[in-house]
Parts: sequence; C-alpha cells; structure tokens
Amino acid sequence: MTELILKGVTQNNLKNVDLKIPLGTSIIVTGPSGSGKSSLAFETIYAEGQRRYMQSLSTYARQFLEKFQAPRAESIQNIPPTIALEQINPVRNSRATVGTTTEIYDYLRLLFSKIGVEYCSNCNVPMERVGFGEIFERIKNQCLGKAILVTAEQTLPTKTKLAQDVLAEMMRAGFSRILVKDKVERIEGYAPAKGESKIQLVIDRIKLTAGETIQTRLTESLRSAMDLGKGVGVVYAEEGEHYERVGDYTLRNRCASCGEFSDEKSAISFSFNSPVGACAYCKGFGNTLEVDPELVIPNSNLSLARGAIDPFTKPSLSRWQKKMLDFAKENRIDADLPFRDLPDTQKRLILDGNKKFKGVRGVFRALEKDKYKMQIRVFVSRYTSPFLCKHCEGARLNTTALRVRLKGKNIAQVCELTIEDCMRFLKSLELSPRQRKISEHLFQQLNRRLDYLNTVGLGYLTLSRLTRSLSGGEYQRILLATQLSQGLTDTLYVLDEPSIGLHPRDTDRLMRVLDRLLEQGNSLIVVEHDPEMIEWGRNVVELGPGSGLRGGQVIFTGTREQFVKSGGRSAHAVRDWRTECASQLFKGEDFVADEYLEIKGASGNNLKNIDVKVPLRKLVVVTGVSGSGKSTLVVDTLYQALQKVFTGRSEKIERFESISGVENLNHVELVDQSPIGKTSRSNPITFVKGYDEIRSIFANTPQSVSRGLTPGHFSFNVVGGRCDACEGEGRIMVDMVFMEDVWIPCETCRQKRFKPNVLAVRYRGKSIDDVLHMTIDEALDFFSGYPGLRARLSLMTQVGLGYLQLGQPGFSLSGGEAQRLKIARELSNASHSGSRTLFILDEPTTGLHFDEVTKLIGVLRRLVLAGNTVVVIEHNLQLICAADYLIDLGPEGGTEGGNLVACGTPREVARAGAPYTGSILAKLKDAR
Repeated sequence: MTELILKGVTQNNLKNVDLKIPLGTSIIVTGPSGSGKSSLAFETIYAEGQRRYMQSLSTYARQFLEKFQAPRAESIQNIPPTIALEQINPVRNSRATVGTTTEIYDYLRLLFSKIGVEYCSNCNVPMERVGFGEIFERIKNQCLGKAILVTAEQTLPTKTKLAQDVLAEMMRAGFSRILVKDKVERIEGYAPAKGESKIQLVIDRIKLTAGETIQTRLTESLRSAMDLGKGVGVVYAEEGEHYERVGDYTLRNRCASCGEFSDEKSAISFSFNSPVGACAYCKGFGNTLEVDPELVIPNSNLSLARGAIDPFTKPSLSRWQKKMLDFAKENRIDADLPFRDLPDTQKRLILDGNKKFKGVRGVFRALEKDKYKMQIRVFVSRYTSPFLCKHCEGARLNTTALRVRLKGKNIAQVCELTIEDCMRFLKSLELSPRQRKISEHLFQQLNRRLDYLNTVGLGYLTLSRLTRSLSGGEYQRILLATQLSQGLTDTLYVLDEPSIGLHPRDTDRLMRVLDRLLEQGNSLIVVEHDPEMIEWGRNVVELGPGSGLRGGQVIFTGTREQFVKSGGRSAHAVRDWRTECASQLFKGEDFVADEYLEIKGASGNNLKNIDVKVPLRKLVVVTGVSGSGKSTLVVDTLYQALQKVFTGRSEKIERFESISGVENLNHVELVDQSPIGKTSRSNPITFVKGYDEIRSIFANTPQSVSRGLTPGHFSFNVVGGRCDACEGEGRIMVDMVFMEDVWIPCETCRQKRFKPNVLAVRYRGKSIDDVLHMTIDEALDFFSGYPGLRARLSLMTQVGLGYLQLGQPGFSLSGGEAQRLKIARELSNASHSGSRTLFILDEPTTGLHFDEVTKLIGVLRRLVLAGNTVVVIEHNLQLICAADYLIDLGPEGGTEGGNLVACGTPREVARAGAPYTGSILAKLKDAR
C-alpha cells in the first residue's frame, strides 16, 4: 500500500511532525480544539496537493490562478491530487440554488426542453408539433390531384418607393410571382395599392400527386417558405381562376384550438440566469425590492406626530413629515393616535398616498431617479426588503418557460419539491418509447445526483433553496454528493467534520457515502470528533495533548483497533462514550418545572400546527433529524416572536396562534454562529471586554507614564498610538477595481498595528503586540495578578477556546468558535445573574472534542443556575443525555417532518422509544 510521507512539518503549532499515512483508505484525524488537526489536514496536506497540481499547469494558466505557498515542512512525498470539502459556505450569490450548485437544474432544463409539453396560453391545452411527413399527409388528403401554391407571407413598407424596392429585391432573389387577393400576379411591373402591406410570395406551384418525388419537392418548398415566412409556410389550392387558402403550416408548437404558435424551446429557455428565460420583472431573482412597511414603521406604538414614519424623521426627508401631517389634518387622520390603532384605510392612505400626497411609497419612487448617488442607495436600502415577484410569483422564469409541463408540473414547481419528492416525481413519469429514448441519459444523471443528495441526509432540501442559506455542514454534504457523482479516482479528499449538523441516524448514511468514495479508489482524511465516525475510520491520527502551544504533537497513529486498545483519553472516550452517555441519561432527580413558555399552533414551513411547552430555568435540547423543523420552531418562530415582544423589532416571524409565559422572561438572546466582526480589530479579547484592562495595565507602566501615553494610545481603534498607515489593521487593502480586493501586510508597522514608541513599552518584558499574540491559556498565567481580567479569560478557556490568540482576527474564527465566544461573553456579564433571559443556541458542540463538550455542558449549567433558560438545537448525544428536557421533532425531514414526536426528560423519551431520537437513546440502556 502506498503511503503519504510527511517529515518535519512545523505548520502553525505543529511541532516537527513526522508521519506516514496509508493511501486508498480512510484516516480520522482527531484531538482537542486547536491541537493542529486543521493545520495538518488542510494547511499542510491539502495545500501541498493543490500547490503541486498548480505547478503541473502551464505558465500561461498559472498566471490566472491563486498562488499557493508551500507549507512549512522538510519533505512531503507521494501526495496525490487533493480536494478539500470544508465546513464553510462561501456562496453569497442569490441566484445560486441547490439545483444549480449540484447541476441538477441543468439536467432538468435539458429534460424539459426535450420532452416537456407546452400548453397554450389562451386555451390551457397541450400544443402540438408536427413534422413534414404529417404535414404532407394532411395537405394530400385535402388537395390530391389539385394544383397548389406554397407561399410565404411578406410585409411591404407603407411607402410606395420602399415597397417597390422590396419587390425588386424579391426578383433579384429569383422569385417572380406573388399572390394578391387570391390571384397570382407577376412581381415585375406590379404596383402595390396604397396601404397594401400583406402579400404572399409564391415559392412553388405543384400539381399534387402521390409519390416520394412530390413529397420531397413539397417538403423543400415548405422549408423555404418557413425560412422566409418567420417559421410559417402557407398553402393555397387552385379553384378555377382563383386560389383558396388550405392552411398555415409550421414546425413550431401550435395550439389546435386557437392556432397560437410558439417557438421551439432550448435549455437556455428555462434558465433564470439568462434574459431568454428569466422573468422580465424580477430579472430571475424571484423577488423584487420594495418598501417594507415594517422597516418604515419599526415602532407602531408611535403616532404620526411622534415619528412613526421613520424615514421622515431623517434630515433628508424631514420636509415630508410636515407635508404628511398637513395631509393627515386635511383628511381627518388623527396624527396623535398610535399608528397601529389607525383604521386600515387611513394606514393605506399614508403609505400609498393620493393625488395630493405621494405617500411613503411615492416618496421612495421619487428617490429612484437619484439612485446613482451612493448615499441615496444606502438610504433606500434601509427601508426596502425583497418581496415575492407579483408576475412570476417567485418562479423566476417568464410565462413562456412556465407553460412547458411534465405530468402537470412546470420546471419551477418541480424545483419546489424536496429532493425525496423529486425522485418520486421523476420515477412516476409515464413516457412514450420515443421520449424514454431521448431522455434516458438525462434520467440516469438526475437519479444519480438526487440519490447521492438523499443518501447524505439532504432529502429534505428543495431544489429551489438558496445555496447561501445553507449551513456549512449542509453545503459540505452537497459538495460531497457532487464529488460522488463526478466518479473521480486516485484522489485524496480532505473533509472537515462532515457529521456536523447530522442526527445520529443520518451519520450511518454519511458513512455509507464515504465508503462509496473509498470504493472508487480514493483516499479520505477526515477531521472528526464524533465517536461513531472515529469508530468508522480504518486508521486514526490523534494530535495533542492539549490546545494551542500545548498541542501540535502526534499522540497516536495506527489502525482503528490499535487506537481503541491504547490508553489515551480520546481512545477511552471512543471506547466508553455509550456508557458515559447512558450514565448521564439515567442519573439525576425527577424533573420539576414551575413555569413554562408555551407556543401554540406553530405552522411555519413544515411545522404541523404543533403546541410546544418549554420549561423555564432549565437546559432544554431540541432534537430531530435534519429538516425536521427545529430551526423553524426555535429561531424563526420562538426567538423572533420574543424579539418582537421585548424590542418591538424582529425579522419575519413564522406562523403561530399564541404564546404564553412571556411574563416570566425579560430578555431573549440568540447565540448563533455568525462572525464576531469583519475586520482584524474584532478579536476575542475585545469581544469579551477584556482589552480595556490590558490597555490600562500598559498605560500604568513607568515607561508609559514618562512618555505621557494613555490607555487610548494602546487602542487600534482610535488615532494616537496606532499605525497611521494601516489604521491599526496590520494590513492594507489594495483595490483591484474589477477583481476581488487584495490585503497585503503593512510595511510601516510590519503587521504590529502600533507606532514604535507604543511598541517600545514593556510589561513584564512583553510589548502590546506580544500580548495580542499570546494564547488565552498563556494570558491566564501572564496576568495572574488581575482577577477581573483572569475571570474573563477563564470563561473563554471553559468553553474550549484557550488555544485562540487574544488578538486573533474575528473573521478567521470558525462559526463554532464565534458562537462559544458569545457564550463566554454572556457568562462574563454579571447582570445576567437572575436576569431571566432565554438563551438560544444552534449546535454549540460544533468542533468540540469529548472533554470540551463536558466543559460546555458545565458552562450551560451555570447559565441555568443563574436563573436563565437555555434552549439548544443539538444532535450531540453527550449534550442530549445531559439535558433537563427534550423536545423531539420529526419523524423525518421536509414534508414528512414538523410533528412533535416526543417531549420530556431524556429518560422519558428513551422509554417511549419513538423514532429516531427516542429509539437511539433506548439503545443506550444496554450500555450501562
């Protein structure tokens, strides 16, 4: 077996690592957070594979590609081509959907263009398309034995001189006769009557008899007539001294009832990214930006006089406030009454206006002419939101494309189906032998791609789902399914925790998909913490023993069997995780809750009108398979509803009937995985409000006092001590005009952010730049004499972030790291003690090792003991078993989900044994 050989790897915190990794098999890389797993898998192995592939390209091709820097290593041998599937969704384009990302939509476009049936816009009946053979038979049945004329309708200009020029051009093209008022006239010498615009250009005169020769001649004549007559050829039959019209013939689709024509469709006719297929009104986006009343009137408790119309309170539109109040007075609208209490007719009058007053929407329409100004665009964007396009109703395509159907569904309706439903729909199509032959390859490609997506646990997604709305885990599994469909071999795939976001039931499916990649002759390096995934791997590499500077060493390398038998902490956790989860599951006192938050009739997205009770001052975990409705219930319904109650503002709230128990809370906090900041000035220590004390420490040193330096001089957010060239960023942006902007290191401060006189100040031998490069664990020891600062640093270590640098840029943190920083910040705020806050977290165990999950559970318990309620969306069995109360949704994802499957303590859910969480917990009984 070929081995990938690495020697002397010192990338990031890796400590001169020497490693031999077998190829053609699966290798699990595990260890604590910050132990160097990503440095080894992505920044060393993947980076070197990519760099060598780039070197194999021509010099011309390489100039257009990203330059890859060689990882720090003595040597790397036998590395195959590498592909990374990371937990980051880089897509921000609102045109990209699940269908387009996976190429399924491309094959659907081909399918509809080849075998789709177009319906008449007038009669709503299928349009028919006939070939030359059938056209000949129809003409023969009507005109056999007669002389016929094949003509093409032409339009003459209204001016006589121009009309004569057109006739002369016809003669030069070889034509000599035209048909006018059912009589044949010679073109030469013909003077068109005034206002005469339509004539029939005679292509051929044929004595119609049976036989192949006549059929061939008629076919060629009709083809010429169609070319000249905009796709339509006309046939006249001789009747005495005049000709009678037999009919119009075309190869285009045509309605048998009303005669409406339609052009042949190609794949691009169904593309919403092309003007050919896109809706002309929304340009293929499916929605249009319009004035949003909720943004215009953020607080409906205010009256018109007190500024209910927010844009009219701004200086640029203040004149409209006076006009509106005058208008209200004229129309007897009470300007002192809260806006929400005004009659609907008066609300519409304020928003839409009339001839005397433009209304809010009219004012914004007037601003459209000045949208070339940046400040106007920014201002308008604050009060507009995307609304469903009224013309295509979100389908993105024009009416011509939407008239083509398969089994009663147009392509947009097929894309609204979930992946599972789409598979069933395609299998249910009844095709003719001809259609089946035409589409055989298309069905193979579609079924393969849909099957892979379903296998990786994404069957609940619709093909129209925006790619940018997917989580990192969902996006990674889409890439995984796409790679499977490519059929690559001898490739090294590097995956970053593919089990994230997966219910334990779906983890088995994921393993089967990864097995398929191995069967195709590929190698897999998987960074993982999930014990079931580690058990699946054939080989294990463990890094550690700690995080940050305490990590970076190879603790174990060998087969799965050897790993389980070894005595390491990770091996112990993998071997005994079921026993430990079971002990959590069946310990503790009986559940008691005095107060509940109850939401009734939740029916957003796929929720089935469910009633849910959330016990307060408890650790509550919401479980269920992917797509079962967890985020819809907890974030889109519960959080947004409480946000509206407590702040008066919220994003879209999904449907529900009522909510009670809100009086027992005074705040709601969503601790999500969004970045803590977009610049290098946002970092862990500033985020938890610990940097102010560090600046004060440096400002109080004798060197700072003698130089007159204040805490402000040690800030990279204000002018004074920061580097003037990069403004405290440590890097400078280069505007590349038509390409993506490039950041380069600041040459003035050499990425140290501060001026030389500030950097010269030392505290215990360290400059402010040295401190910002310390890990949180190191800073804990360094600032041992400052209990307030140590308390904030300690909270970050408790959530498993001790390996982060104090000044590490916020944009470089993963979603899980950003979320745990937010948890630490909430804990550091002493005001939350007894504050009765409802905390909502979405999969906080992302990226955490076994021991770190145990620490996180302890942190969440502290929030609960302080009088708060914690609601967690989670799949991790460690956290599920440690919960006070479970809410299980399902039983499946998508349309088959949205039901309340079970609720109660983990023990009660395990006893019920309902699918799928209950049955998985029930199996843990045997592990005790």
